[in-house]
Amino acid sequence: MPESDGTERLTPRQLRYVLALAELGSFRQAAAYLAVPPGVLSREIAAVERACGAPLFERLARTAPATRAGTELAEA
Repeated sequence: MPESDGTERLTPRQLRYVLALAELGSFRQAAAYLAVPPGVLSREIAAVERACGAPLFERLARTAPATRAGTELAEA
């Protein structure tokens, strides 16, 4: 049996958050688009990253570009 990557446990809300952040590339912009506080978005993305066992986004000063794993998840 193949080892799980944790993505089957994502909620629809978490998936929306990942997709918005991957598209917009900024926690601030994605949070505004989703109408949630940036801290909520950050915590949910961190939970998804723990479930997947890999960082999905690089946390830079003003941007959050998707890592390879983040891009693969967003395109799946």
